[in-house]
Amino acid sequence: MKYHPILMSTDMVRAILDGRKTQTRRVLKPQPTLTGGVRIATLAGTGERWPFKCLTYKYFASKCQCPYGRPGDRLWVRESFYVQPDIYRPDKPSPIHYKADEDTGCLEDYVFKPSIFMPRWASRITLEITRIRAERVQDISMKDAIAEGMAGSAWEPLTASPGETTALNPKGKFVNLWDSINAKRGYPWESNPWVWVIEFKRLESE
Repeated sequence: MKYHPILMSTDMVRAILDGRKTQTRRVLKPQPTLTGGVRIATLAGTGERWPFKCLTYKYFASKCQCPYGRPGDRLWVRESFYVQPDIYRPDKPSPIHYKADEDTGCLEDYVFKPSIFMPRWASRITLEITRIRAERVQDISMKDAIAEGMAGSAWEPLTASPGETTALNPKGKFVNLWDSINAKRGYPWESNPWVWVIEFKRLESE
């Protein structure tokens, strides 16, 4: 069993704490490419090229290693935080505030650091990976969109009009979230990139 860091936005941290988020999708790098009609993936850490035939963890993910680990490994969540200097208790750890907490108090009093800067000791959320698979991002189902933490009515249509996602639809919300994070990185929803689908459960004891 290994521990791996994973970045989560403030809204997604809240969804995890509420028990609404049990999946996350991350871009598979490098993306599989077509060579002679056969989709080829490059094995992580080796550069070896391998036919992209199967999307199960047993056959594919065990070959193209997911950088976030494998089932049974733990993920420690990095989120936006602030360590408050405590001049009254120099012998004790300084209080840590998390942006995702709605009862933090006067948020304007704190200058929160981005999640990328969170050290391991400041992390309060640990997740256990239960399953990993690879798929195209547009293959996400309404059920999986809800498992991604997208609340809303599953009965709303995916699009209200061409190019306009419906705010009440969990899948439409996921499309908007995906593009807000990944479009600028070269992986917009419309390009339908391959992604790692990481399913997890929160470990309350940790």
